[in-house]
Amino acid sequence: MANHSTATNPHGEGSYIPALDGWRAVAIALVMTFHGLFNTDVSGRPLLGAVQKLSARTGSLGVLIFFAISGYIITSRLYAESNGGRISLRVFYTKRIFRILPPMTLYLLVLVALYLAHVIKLEHRDWFAPIFLTNYFPGSWYIRHFWSLSVEEHFYMVWPLCIVLAGWRRALWVGVFIVGVVAVWRPWQLAHLVGSMNDPVYVEARGVLLSHTEMRLDYIMMGCIIALMLRFYPGTHRWLHAAGSGAGMVCLLVLLGASTRNLTVDTRTLQAVIIALMVCGSSLTKTWFSTRVLGNRYLLFLGKLSYSLYLWQELFLSYSRVAWLRSPVALPLKFAAAVGVAWLSYNFVEKPLIRVGRRVIQRWQQDETAAVAVLSQ
Repeated sequence: MANHSTATNPHGEGSYIPALDGWRAVAIALVMTFHGLFNTDVSGRPLLGAVQKLSARTGSLGVLIFFAISGYIITSRLYAESNGGRISLRVFYTKRIFRILPPMTLYLLVLVALYLAHVIKLEHRDWFAPIFLTNYFPGSWYIRHFWSLSVEEHFYMVWPLCIVLAGWRRALWVGVFIVGVVAVWRPWQLAHLVGSMNDPVYVEARGVLLSHTEMRLDYIMMGCIIALMLRFYPGTHRWLHAAGSGAGMVCLLVLLGASTRNLTVDTRTLQAVIIALMVCGSSLTKTWFSTRVLGNRYLLFLGKLSYSLYLWQELFLSYSRVAWLRSPVALPLKFAAAVGVAWLSYNFVEKPLIRVGRRVIQRWQQDETAAVAVLSQ
């Protein structure tokens, strides 16, 4: 049986997990490669054309990795901070507000400024972005990526409340129930969508449908389930270490590659399980892959910037009427520009506002401690 500290936080006393930043870097690299090549002219370049086709299959995996990380890390930290007791919704939502809204607000304000300056074109549905409904009402290219932020925000709003109402152990089975429901609901919905993959209208409708929260929630919930199983079922450590081993990661990667093929059977729930095992297993197991690859300083750098980079990359990787900007030669420069702006956003917006949020929470906690001391006299 695991001791109290290990059961509360399997990663030890510190809350920082380098492997997860490495996975964030992998995720944002997959997303940026897909978006960058999507708007790049690869005619006459067969090798780059093959990479473009591959990135079209793997690009969405980056977002799904982000989902698994969110479910795992949010649930793990909530449990560790509350010691398995009652969580503070006020503290949780305050952290999310100061973590998510400032960089996002800056990005949206820049879009508005560029729109007013007639540099870019926006659509009326872009106004759904600030209220996190883009995954139901998609707009222009510049805010399409907000679909995943919307899914995550819906998760943040519901999951902690579920834990408060159901308790930690029952929340685990609520998560299992949600995964089961999505595994049935998603293929049923897709089967009732009229059209074929040769019809652009059908493809667009299918893409919007698959961005709905209820169609992607299993990817996040698998991270939550594993985080809670580590607390309540110590044997989980054993098979997660096996999943994070070298042989385990190779097997999971092969299975993941097979699951991305265009099969007649919906394999997305299998994908959710595989990705969660890869992310959580490698974060718990010290192997060459988790320490040397995911722990590489360059990946850790990108991992720390991943949220700001995810926001800003869409602006730099958009379609351009200028032929040179659509050429493969321009792609590294666009990547570098996106990383540079993300670095500025991270260091001068994201980090400072996170610290402000922490100070606000500390002030609340100090006031509550003082009030309890006065009442106990």
